[in-house]
Amino acid sequence: MSRIKTDRSKMPVCEGFADIKFPEVYENKLSNGMNVLVLEDRKIPIISTRILLSAGSIYDSLIGENKTGISSLVTEMLSRGTTTRSAEDIADEIEYFGADLNSNANHDSIFVSSKSLTKYFRQVFDIACDILLNPVFAEEELNKVKTQRLNNLLYYNDHGKFLSSKIFIKNIHKNSPYSEPTIGNLESVENIIKEDVINYYKKFFNPANVILAFIGDISPDEAYSLASERFNNWKSFDSLDIEIKETNLKDNNEIFILDKKEFVQSDIFLGHISFPLNNPDYIPMIVLNSILGGTFTSRLNKRLREKCGFTYGISSSFNLKKYTGEFVVRTSVNTDVTVDSTEIIIDELRSIVSENVSQEELKNAKNYIMGSFPLQMETSNSIAASLLRLKFYEFEKDFYNTLFSKIEKVNVDDILCTARKHIHPENVIISIAGNADRFSKSMEQFGKVTVLKNI
Repeated sequence: MSRIKTDRSKMPVCEGFADIKFPEVYENKLSNGMNVLVLEDRKIPIISTRILLSAGSIYDSLIGENKTGISSLVTEMLSRGTTTRSAEDIADEIEYFGADLNSNANHDSIFVSSKSLTKYFRQVFDIACDILLNPVFAEEELNKVKTQRLNNLLYYNDHGKFLSSKIFIKNIHKNSPYSEPTIGNLESVENIIKEDVINYYKKFFNPANVILAFIGDISPDEAYSLASERFNNWKSFDSLDIEIKETNLKDNNEIFILDKKEFVQSDIFLGHISFPLNNPDYIPMIVLNSILGGTFTSRLNKRLREKCGFTYGISSSFNLKKYTGEFVVRTSVNTDVTVDSTEIIIDELRSIVSENVSQEELKNAKNYIMGSFPLQMETSNSIAASLLRLKFYEFEKDFYNTLFSKIEKVNVDDILCTARKHIHPENVIISIAGNADRFSKSMEQFGKVTVLKNI
């Protein structure tokens, strides 16, 4: 048998990427307004579901003053008991079927997801529906969840990344509901009682604000019939609106330092307000960020990690949400190089808004994005999340089918134009958790410095 010899001294040549042929998605709506999406895939006997509710932490403030974190507590409480199952019953049944059942919350939404073999799907889907429709929010379980959350918050409050991130988001979004952490804080979590949890559920668990996705070994007719059977009696009602006040860029750089004298490193977050997820520059923004700080070979990583040796890693991202977003660069460095690291980051931001990137940088960024994209679609759960993302954030239905073609069309002029529109080196918030005595005075060269003793 002859063997093909591979010359491993040469990098493989990328011949380009063809557009993805995303499977056809069936879409329908129940009488109560619930949207149903179905992507049939019979290759393996597995079915995944993902139920998304437009009911994230931006709505926490509508429950009352200082109730931050209630949406995530409600979400965690869903699997802690229903009218017919205890928390132990739910866990035991899911384990018996070898299935997955998860729930989570972010700023914009809440989701409940399940995954199981086809032969157990009806039983597992029944449990998912049960925790969504019939939670009891038992006082004993709520106390357990609150205790665990408070312990987690105490743990996080000793970690620079969490603290710096919290300061950054608070000052980026100011009085917006997006300024509060999804998980809440020590005071707000302690302040939440059972009546608040029930009130949140009654106000925001509304079928008219739900998207249900089925992925896998199930037909559209089967899925729609099952959804009708389980959810048609769930009554919809008028939704509460949330006002999101527009937050503008700062006039000048502002630096906030949380003084932690025991810290031997500085955790840095640097950035500013950005745009919502569904905006016309979304695709060039992805390519731009890949060049700047979105990959291990990005400009920021090459300079701060490889050339200077200041950090094990640095990254940038556009964290875009339903109604707003933020651009952020984050890294952790030794205390002695805090100022130098900040200077390098700002220098790289100024560079990318001043001149065109190279053709090689652009090509490598495109290849990375398109080459890694299929990895994001490897599981039925990730496909379900992608489907819901399109629907919830109101993207075009053919977004994934045309994604690679649109990426290929991005040129160096597009990158420069996008950078100048979406990156603002002279209007950043810089938050640092670290030993303020060692660098706060020197940080004044970048803007007004505020030293915080606690947050």
